[in-house]
Amino acid sequence: MDERESDQASGSSTGLLIGMMVGGGVVLLLVLLGVFGAGFYFMARNEAQVAQRQAAIAELVAPPAEEGPAPPAPPLAPAGAGRGRLIGVWEGKAPGGEAVTLEFLVDGTLQLATRPDKGDALTTRGRWEIVEEAGDRLKVRRTQADNTDAVQDLRFDGPDRLVIEGPGGAAYTRRAK
Repeated sequence: MDERESDQASGSSTGLLIGMMVGGGVVLLLVLLGVFGAGFYFMARNEAQVAQRQAAIAELVAPPAEEGPAPPAPPLAPAGAGRGRLIGVWEGKAPGGEAVTLEFLVDGTLQLATRPDKGDALTTRGRWEIVEEAGDRLKVRRTQADNTDAVQDLRFDGPDRLVIEGPGGAAYTRRAK
């Protein structure tokens, strides 16, 4: 009977080893699924944040529908103090963190350039005019290359600081000459 007992002991230890290997493989598989699942989750979440940032920029700048001339110039508003303060190059950050440059030209042309952290810079042109002026506050109508327009509230917080108020708004600093 000693041989039978030794065969049973040998068989049970072999079964134990096989069970441990299968169990270890299952545990390893679960760990890998957890790691890759978490990685895919964070990548998808990052893509959603990038999409939100791009949507915020799209509210500020619509890509030109076609290359072509800028929309016709609206009649220029009288040269008020606000108009003189607004003309120039302003730099700031969009709500998503992208660098934005606004250039208000004397002839009523607006050039807007965004430089995201990843990808190519986007530049668009349009027109601008002052709709209303009250002290340090302006209402400015922006007409984009595709002839869509929007009115935005602007506020001067000093001679070299401009704040665009409302959704997608941000603070800008006048570029030194």
